[in-house]
Amino acid sequence: MRGDKRMFLVRNLDIPAEEKEELEYEVTSDSRVIAGYTSPDYAFSGWEVPPRKPGVYRKLWLRIRKKTKVSGNEFAAAKPTRKGFYHGGDIADEIIALASLFLRTRFKLGPIVRLHGKPIMLSREKAVLDKAVIKDNVKLNELNESFELIKGLNADLHLDFIMAVRFYHRALLYIDENPVTAYLDLISAIETLSKYTDIGKPRVSWLSNNKALTEALKGINDKDLRAKIENAILDLDSVKGFIGKRFVRFILNYNTDDFWDPNRRDKDLPPRLYVEKKDLEKYLKKIYIIRSKYLHAGVAFPPFIFDPPQKNSELPLAETSWTLEKLWTEKDVIPLPHFFERLVRHVLINFLRAKQKDNG
Repeated sequence: MRGDKRMFLVRNLDIPAEEKEELEYEVTSDSRVIAGYTSPDYAFSGWEVPPRKPGVYRKLWLRIRKKTKVSGNEFAAAKPTRKGFYHGGDIADEIIALASLFLRTRFKLGPIVRLHGKPIMLSREKAVLDKAVIKDNVKLNELNESFELIKGLNADLHLDFIMAVRFYHRALLYIDENPVTAYLDLISAIETLSKYTDIGKPRVSWLSNNKALTEALKGINDKDLRAKIENAILDLDSVKGFIGKRFVRFILNYNTDDFWDPNRRDKDLPPRLYVEKKDLEKYLKKIYIIRSKYLHAGVAFPPFIFDPPQKNSELPLAETSWTLEKLWTEKDVIPLPHFFERLVRHVLINFLRAKQKDNG
Protein backbone atom coordinates (compact mmCIF):
# COMPACT_ATOMS: atom_id res chain seq x y z
CA MET A 1 0.00 0.00 0.00
CA ARG A 2 2.99 2.28 -0.32
CA GLY A 3 1.78 5.59 -1.74
CA ASP A 4 -1.86 4.87 -0.76
CA LYS A 5 -3.57 8.22 -0.25
CA ARG A 6 -6.60 7.00 1.68
CA MET A 7 -7.22 7.56 5.39
CA PHE A 8 -5.63 5.01 7.69
CA LEU A 9 -9.03 3.74 8.84
CA VAL A 10 -9.97 2.91 5.21
CA ARG A 11 -6.60 1.34 4.31
CA ASN A 12 -6.86 -0.83 7.40
CA LEU A 13 -9.93 -2.56 5.96
CA ASP A 14 -7.81 -4.21 3.26
CA ILE A 15 -5.52 -5.99 5.74
CA PRO A 16 -6.49 -9.66 6.30
CA ALA A 17 -8.39 -10.28 9.53
CA GLU A 18 -5.92 -12.90 10.76
CA GLU A 19 -3.14 -10.29 10.82
CA LYS A 20 -5.05 -7.90 13.10
CA GLU A 21 -5.18 -7.53 16.87
CA GLU A 22 -7.62 -5.67 19.08
CA LEU A 23 -6.92 -2.46 20.96
CA GLU A 24 -9.47 -0.75 23.18
CA TYR A 25 -9.41 2.91 24.17
CA GLU A 26 -11.14 5.10 26.68
CA VAL A 27 -12.95 8.08 25.16
CA THR A 28 -14.64 10.90 27.07
CA SER A 29 -17.51 13.16 26.05
CA ASP A 30 -19.66 15.77 27.79
CA SER A 31 -22.77 14.73 25.82
CA ARG A 32 -25.20 11.97 26.76
CA VAL A 33 -24.28 9.24 24.31
CA ILE A 34 -26.67 6.40 23.51
CA ALA A 35 -26.60 3.38 21.17
CA GLY A 36 -23.34 2.56 19.43
CA TYR A 37 -21.45 2.05 16.17
CA THR A 38 -20.22 -1.42 15.29
CA SER A 39 -18.36 -2.88 12.31
CA PRO A 40 -15.96 -5.83 11.97
CA ASP A 41 -12.93 -3.62 12.63
CA TYR A 42 -14.35 -0.74 14.68
CA ALA A 43 -16.77 -0.39 17.58
CA PHE A 44 -17.71 2.79 19.47
CA SER A 45 -20.25 2.99 22.29
CA GLY A 46 -20.99 4.18 25.80
CA TRP A 47 -19.13 2.69 28.76
CA GLU A 48 -20.49 4.35 31.87
CA VAL A 49 -24.14 3.54 32.47
CA PRO A 50 -26.42 6.52 31.63
CA PRO A 51 -28.29 8.63 32.48
CA ARG A 52 -25.99 11.52 33.34
CA LYS A 53 -26.69 15.15 32.73
CA PRO A 54 -25.29 16.76 29.56
CA GLY A 55 -22.20 18.84 30.35
CA VAL A 56 -20.74 16.19 32.65
CA TYR A 57 -17.90 14.18 31.12
CA ARG A 58 -18.45 10.46 30.97
CA LYS A 59 -16.50 7.52 29.58
CA LEU A 60 -17.04 5.82 26.24
CA TRP A 61 -15.33 2.82 24.69
CA LEU A 62 -13.59 2.51 21.32
CA ARG A 63 -12.40 -0.81 19.88
CA ILE A 64 -10.08 -1.03 16.88
CA ARG A 65 -8.85 -4.14 15.09
CA LYS A 66 -5.64 -3.38 13.20
CA LYS A 67 -2.21 -4.72 12.45
CA THR A 68 -0.09 -3.55 15.36
CA LYS A 69 3.19 -5.03 14.14
CA VAL A 70 3.96 -2.83 11.14
CA SER A 71 6.39 -4.27 8.59
CA GLY A 72 6.74 -1.10 6.54
CA ASN A 73 4.55 -2.34 3.68
CA GLU A 74 1.08 -1.46 4.94
CA PHE A 75 2.00 1.93 6.36
CA ALA A 76 5.30 3.04 4.94
CA ALA A 77 7.61 5.06 7.16
CA ALA A 78 8.46 7.34 4.28
CA LYS A 79 8.66 11.01 3.49
CA PRO A 80 5.26 12.42 2.45
CA THR A 81 5.16 13.74 -1.08
CA ARG A 82 1.58 14.87 -1.48
CA LYS A 83 0.26 18.10 0.05
CA GLY A 84 -2.36 17.51 2.70
CA PHE A 85 -1.72 13.75 2.75
CA TYR A 86 0.25 12.92 5.87
CA HIS A 87 -1.32 14.23 9.08
CA GLY A 88 0.56 12.35 11.77
CA GLY A 89 -2.47 10.76 13.42
CA ASP A 90 -3.61 7.15 13.76
CA ILE A 91 -6.84 5.26 13.16
CA ALA A 92 -8.17 6.15 16.60
CA ASP A 93 -7.46 9.85 16.01
CA GLU A 94 -9.27 9.70 12.67
CA ILE A 95 -12.37 8.04 14.12
CA ILE A 96 -12.63 10.53 16.99
CA ALA A 97 -12.13 13.52 14.69
CA LEU A 98 -14.73 12.26 12.21
CA ALA A 99 -17.22 11.50 14.98
CA SER A 100 -16.80 15.05 16.28
CA LEU A 101 -17.53 16.42 12.80
CA PHE A 102 -20.50 14.22 11.92
CA LEU A 103 -22.18 14.39 15.36
CA ARG A 104 -21.07 17.93 16.39
CA THR A 105 -20.10 16.53 19.75
CA ARG A 106 -16.92 16.82 21.81
CA PHE A 107 -15.01 13.54 21.96
CA LYS A 108 -11.57 13.22 23.55
CA LEU A 109 -9.40 10.17 22.95
CA GLY A 110 -8.02 8.71 26.17
CA PRO A 111 -5.50 5.96 27.02
CA ILE A 112 -5.48 2.35 25.82
CA VAL A 113 -7.39 0.17 28.32
CA ARG A 114 -6.92 -3.23 26.66
CA LEU A 115 -3.95 -4.35 24.56
CA HIS A 116 -3.60 -7.73 22.82
CA GLY A 117 -6.58 -9.03 24.78
CA LYS A 118 -5.20 -8.04 28.20
CA PRO A 119 -6.42 -5.15 30.39
CA ILE A 120 -3.91 -2.35 30.82
CA MET A 121 -3.95 0.71 33.04
CA LEU A 122 -1.69 3.60 32.08
CA SER A 123 -0.74 6.27 34.57
CA ARG A 124 -3.30 9.04 34.84
CA GLU A 125 -0.79 11.43 36.36
CA LYS A 126 -0.70 14.58 34.26
CA ALA A 127 2.54 14.90 32.34
CA VAL A 128 4.46 18.08 33.10
CA LEU A 129 6.80 19.24 30.37
CA ASP A 130 8.40 21.97 32.44
CA LYS A 131 8.34 21.62 36.20
CA ALA A 132 9.90 25.09 36.55
CA VAL A 133 6.50 26.57 35.63
CA ILE A 134 5.04 25.10 38.83
CA LYS A 135 6.44 27.15 41.70
CA ASP A 136 6.17 27.13 45.49
CA ASN A 137 6.21 30.89 46.05
CA VAL A 138 4.88 33.20 43.34
CA LYS A 139 5.38 36.80 44.49
CA LEU A 140 2.61 38.93 43.08
CA ASN A 141 4.32 42.12 44.27
CA GLU A 142 6.84 41.55 41.45
CA LEU A 143 4.09 42.72 39.11
CA ASN A 144 4.63 46.29 40.30
CA GLU A 145 7.75 46.81 38.17
CA SER A 146 6.28 44.83 35.27
CA PHE A 147 3.13 46.93 35.04
CA GLU A 148 5.26 50.06 35.06
CA LEU A 149 6.88 48.73 31.89
CA ILE A 150 3.42 48.33 30.35
CA LYS A 151 2.63 51.97 31.15
CA GLY A 152 5.85 53.01 29.45
CA LEU A 153 5.29 51.00 26.26
CA ASN A 154 4.90 53.06 23.10
CA ALA A 155 1.17 53.58 22.65
CA ASP A 156 1.08 52.33 19.06
CA LEU A 157 2.42 48.93 20.18
CA HIS A 158 -0.06 48.23 22.97
CA LEU A 159 -2.62 46.22 20.99
CA ASP A 160 -0.01 44.15 19.18
CA PHE A 161 1.84 43.43 22.40
CA ILE A 162 -1.23 42.30 24.34
CA MET A 163 -2.20 40.07 21.41
CA ALA A 164 1.23 38.44 21.53
CA VAL A 165 0.89 38.01 25.30
CA ARG A 166 -2.53 36.37 24.85
CA PHE A 167 -0.98 33.83 22.49
CA TYR A 168 1.79 33.16 25.04
CA HIS A 169 -0.74 32.80 27.87
CA ARG A 170 -2.80 30.27 25.91
CA ALA A 171 0.34 28.30 25.03
CA LEU A 172 1.28 28.07 28.70
CA LEU A 173 -2.17 26.65 29.49
CA TYR A 174 -1.98 24.01 26.73
CA ILE A 175 1.71 23.08 26.77
CA ASP A 176 1.32 19.88 28.82
CA GLU A 177 -1.90 18.60 27.25
CA ASN A 178 -1.43 19.76 23.66
CA PRO A 179 2.18 20.68 22.82
CA VAL A 180 1.38 21.24 19.13
CA THR A 181 -1.23 23.89 19.91
CA ALA A 182 1.21 25.47 22.34
CA TYR A 183 3.95 25.54 19.70
CA LEU A 184 1.59 27.15 17.17
CA ASP A 185 0.50 29.81 19.65
CA LEU A 186 4.09 30.60 20.63
CA ILE A 187 5.01 31.09 16.98
CA SER A 188 1.94 33.31 16.51
CA ALA A 189 3.01 35.40 19.50
CA ILE A 190 6.27 36.22 17.74
CA GLU A 191 4.60 36.77 14.36
CA THR A 192 2.33 39.39 15.91
CA LEU A 193 5.33 41.59 16.68
CA SER A 194 7.89 40.48 14.09
CA LYS A 195 6.11 42.40 11.30
CA TYR A 196 8.02 45.45 12.55
CA THR A 197 11.39 43.72 12.08
CA ASP A 198 13.74 45.02 9.41
CA ILE A 199 15.17 42.24 7.25
CA GLY A 200 16.80 44.45 4.65
CA LYS A 201 16.13 44.42 0.93
CA PRO A 202 14.35 41.17 -0.09
CA ARG A 203 16.06 38.92 -2.63
CA VAL A 204 14.78 36.37 -5.10
CA SER A 205 17.18 33.84 -3.54
CA TRP A 206 14.94 33.87 -0.44
CA LEU A 207 12.00 32.38 -2.35
CA SER A 208 11.28 28.66 -2.06
CA ASN A 209 11.47 28.19 -5.84
CA ASN A 210 14.53 30.44 -6.12
CA LYS A 211 16.66 28.11 -8.28
CA ALA A 212 14.20 27.84 -11.17
CA LEU A 213 13.27 31.51 -10.87
CA THR A 214 16.89 32.66 -10.78
CA GLU A 215 17.69 30.66 -13.91
CA ALA A 216 14.67 32.12 -15.67
CA LEU A 217 15.67 35.67 -14.76
CA LYS A 218 19.21 35.07 -16.02
CA GLY A 219 17.72 34.36 -19.42
CA ILE A 220 16.51 37.96 -19.69
CA ASN A 221 19.33 39.95 -21.28
CA ASP A 222 17.79 43.36 -20.72
CA LYS A 223 19.08 44.30 -17.22
CA ASP A 224 16.42 46.97 -16.65
CA LEU A 225 13.62 44.58 -17.62
CA ARG A 226 15.12 41.81 -15.46
CA ALA A 227 15.28 44.14 -12.44
CA LYS A 228 11.73 45.32 -13.08
CA ILE A 229 10.39 41.76 -13.19
CA GLU A 230 12.36 40.80 -10.08
CA ASN A 231 11.00 43.79 -8.14
CA ALA A 232 7.46 42.98 -9.30
CA ILE A 233 7.82 39.41 -8.02
CA LEU A 234 9.16 40.58 -4.66
CA ASP A 235 6.32 43.09 -4.34
CA LEU A 236 3.58 40.46 -4.58
CA ASP A 237 1.41 40.35 -1.44
CA SER A 238 2.10 36.63 -1.07
CA VAL A 239 5.86 37.20 -1.20
CA LYS A 240 6.89 40.55 0.22
CA GLY A 241 6.17 39.73 3.84
CA PHE A 242 8.88 37.06 4.18
CA ILE A 243 7.23 36.28 7.51
CA GLY A 244 9.55 33.37 8.27
CA LYS A 245 12.65 35.56 7.98
CA ARG A 246 11.08 38.24 10.18
CA PHE A 247 10.18 35.56 12.74
CA VAL A 248 13.79 34.35 12.96
CA ARG A 249 15.31 37.84 12.93
CA PHE A 250 12.96 39.12 15.65
CA ILE A 251 13.96 36.38 18.08
CA LEU A 252 17.67 36.81 17.33
CA ASN A 253 17.36 40.58 17.80
CA TYR A 254 15.81 40.28 21.26
CA ASN A 255 17.72 37.25 22.51
CA THR A 256 20.39 38.24 25.04
CA ASP A 257 23.25 36.41 26.73
CA ASP A 258 21.45 36.05 30.06
CA PHE A 259 19.12 33.52 28.41
CA TRP A 260 22.07 31.14 28.02
CA ASP A 261 22.79 30.66 31.71
CA PRO A 262 25.23 27.71 31.94
CA ASN A 263 23.61 26.71 35.24
CA ARG A 264 20.49 25.61 33.34
CA ARG A 265 22.36 22.46 32.28
CA ASP A 266 22.28 19.23 34.20
CA LYS A 267 25.76 17.76 34.55
CA ASP A 268 24.36 14.22 34.38
CA LEU A 269 22.97 14.76 30.86
CA PRO A 270 25.01 14.75 27.64
CA PRO A 271 25.66 18.17 26.05
CA ARG A 272 23.77 17.16 22.90
CA LEU A 273 20.50 17.51 24.85
CA TYR A 274 20.97 21.29 25.12
CA VAL A 275 20.62 24.05 22.54
CA GLU A 276 23.77 26.02 21.85
CA LYS A 277 23.49 29.73 21.13
CA LYS A 278 25.34 29.31 17.84
CA ASP A 279 22.67 26.82 16.69
CA LEU A 280 19.64 28.94 17.63
CA GLU A 281 19.13 30.40 14.14
CA LYS A 282 19.24 26.92 12.61
CA TYR A 283 16.57 25.64 15.00
CA LEU A 284 14.36 28.70 14.52
CA LYS A 285 14.35 28.16 10.75
CA LYS A 286 13.43 24.51 11.25
CA ILE A 287 10.63 25.44 13.67
CA TYR A 288 9.08 27.80 11.17
CA ILE A 289 9.39 25.34 8.28
CA ILE A 290 7.75 22.56 10.32
CA ARG A 291 4.95 24.91 11.35
CA SER A 292 4.33 25.88 7.71
CA LYS A 293 4.27 22.25 6.60
CA TYR A 294 1.86 21.44 9.43
CA LEU A 295 -0.58 24.18 8.43
CA HIS A 296 -0.28 24.00 4.66
CA ALA A 297 0.69 20.41 3.84
CA GLY A 298 -0.69 18.36 6.72
CA VAL A 299 2.76 17.22 7.90
CA ALA A 300 2.71 16.64 11.65
CA PHE A 301 5.11 18.01 14.25
CA PRO A 302 7.79 15.49 15.29
CA PRO A 303 6.34 13.01 17.80
CA PHE A 304 9.06 13.62 20.39
CA ILE A 305 7.59 17.01 21.34
CA PHE A 306 4.91 15.06 23.24
CA ASP A 307 7.50 13.43 25.53
CA PRO A 308 8.42 14.99 28.88
CA PRO A 309 12.09 16.04 28.86
CA GLN A 310 14.89 14.21 30.60
CA LYS A 311 15.20 16.44 33.66
CA ASN A 312 15.74 19.93 32.18
CA SER A 313 16.91 18.85 28.72
CA GLU A 314 16.07 21.09 25.76
CA LEU A 315 16.33 18.59 22.90
CA PRO A 316 14.80 15.10 22.56
CA LEU A 317 16.65 12.11 23.94
CA ALA A 318 16.14 9.95 20.82
CA GLU A 319 17.72 11.17 17.60
CA THR A 320 15.27 9.21 15.44
CA SER A 321 11.63 8.14 15.77
CA TRP A 322 8.82 7.17 13.46
CA THR A 323 5.06 7.18 13.16
CA LEU A 324 2.84 5.24 10.77
CA GLU A 325 3.74 7.35 7.79
CA LYS A 326 7.01 9.16 8.44
CA LEU A 327 10.54 8.55 9.62
CA TRP A 328 11.89 11.36 11.79
CA THR A 329 15.66 11.77 11.82
CA GLU A 330 18.21 14.19 13.26
CA LYS A 331 17.45 16.77 10.57
CA ASP A 332 13.86 16.96 11.87
CA VAL A 333 14.86 17.67 15.47
CA ILE A 334 13.55 20.91 16.98
CA PRO A 335 13.75 22.04 20.60
CA LEU A 336 11.22 20.67 23.07
CA PRO A 337 8.16 22.88 23.73
CA HIS A 338 9.26 24.09 27.15
CA PHE A 339 12.54 25.45 25.72
CA PHE A 340 10.69 27.39 23.04
CA GLU A 341 8.19 28.70 25.60
CA ARG A 342 11.02 30.01 27.76
CA LEU A 343 12.67 31.61 24.71
CA VAL A 344 9.46 33.34 23.59
CA ARG A 345 8.87 34.72 27.09
CA HIS A 346 12.44 35.99 27.18
CA VAL A 347 12.21 37.89 23.87
CA LEU A 348 8.72 39.30 24.61
CA ILE A 349 9.96 40.84 27.85
CA ASN A 350 13.09 42.16 26.14
CA PHE A 351 10.93 43.68 23.39
CA LEU A 352 8.80 45.37 26.07
CA ARG A 353 11.89 46.84 27.74
CA ALA A 354 13.31 48.01 24.41
CA LYS A 355 10.11 49.75 23.27
CA GLN A 356 9.66 52.14 26.20
CA LYS A 357 8.67 55.72 25.41
CA ASP A 358 11.96 56.98 26.79
CA ASN A 359 13.83 54.84 24.28
CA GLY A 360 12.40 56.75 21.34
